[in-house]
Amino acid sequence: NADTDKELRIFRDSFSSSIAPLLAVGYRKVTLVDIRYISPAMIGRFVDFEGRDVLFLYSSQILNNSVGQFNN
Repeated sequence: NADTDKELRIFRDSFSSSIAPLLAVGYRKVTLVDIRYISPAMIGRFVDFEGRDVLFLYSSQILNNSVGQFNN
């Protein structure tokens, strides 16, 4: 029901699930991307970033253990 055409892409972990609905009211569409379940090399095939807002919401545990995921 947002009065805008803006779209948001949220890179997230499980902790950010609680805040996503609060952000959704300001966007026409919100896409949640969880890099624990998709290779970063594949994201561009499924998610369009052109002209979209992008937000990274991660706990420090995910960031501290994600080095191997980005070397694919």
